[in-house]
Amino acid sequence: AAIGLYAWLGTPGMPDMPLGERMSSALQNQDVEILMAQVEKHLAENPNDLRGWTVIAPVYLRRERYNDAVLAFSNVNRLGEPSAASETGLGEALVGAQEGVISDEARAAFQRALKLEPGFIRARFFLAIAADQDGDREEAVRRWKDLLASSEEPDGGWRRIARQRLAALQPETQVGPGGAEIDAASQMAPEDRQAMIRSMVAGLAERLNENPDDQDGWIRLIRSYTVLGDREAAARALGDARAAFAGDPETLGKIVAAADALGVAAQ
Repeated sequence: AAIGLYAWLGTPGMPDMPLGERMSSALQNQDVEILMAQVEKHLAENPNDLRGWTVIAPVYLRRERYNDAVLAFSNVNRLGEPSAASETGLGEALVGAQEGVISDEARAAFQRALKLEPGFIRARFFLAIAADQDGDREEAVRRWKDLLASSEEPDGGWRRIARQRLAALQPETQVGPGGAEIDAASQMAPEDRQAMIRSMVAGLAERLNENPDDQDGWIRLIRSYTVLGDREAAARALGDARAAFAGDPETLGKIVAAADALGVAAQ
């Protein structure tokens, strides 16, 4: 069993095949679950095997087993020398477990990653999202600009999202998730996509609180909450829109009609 396991993990004494290639090969052979079960059995018997945790942690993350990924990355950091990648992996797993919300614990993991490697793109990306989620527009703008200015990687996805968030944070531009942003989000990993969408929705809600006279903004907010599956928040947003446009029945009628089409009724 150990021979079979480490044939997958990487043959001892030989250059390791990158994890992505091993998993791609496994996917083609449709034996991922069997291989994961072997690794999990091995780790249950050898809980201090750093190599095993290092291999399975990113697999858990990709398969959206976020709580398992949190445990795995925590063990990687506990048993070995933490790296920017392993700390960021822990942070991403925590974000996924919280359905896209960047908690203080996740934020601390990203900050530790940057202490180890100040230019690490993914950690900087999530901290920019965290500022967005906090409603700290000035800090979010600074982080997105710094990310764009210093990143030399041809990673179009992150750069495109950073540019879109900068545009969305400017008062004169469209607020809330636009078509281009949603298209970019569809190409992201699930936990990244959820974090991005929630940050945009939080920013939109904050702006509507400051400037409620925005018919299209309320419709976008209600639709965004519906996409996130948070129908209670969508209903609260409709209630807030009703209050904002109580003296404007024509505009309110348009908002209510859009909400009705989404199956949302005010609380």
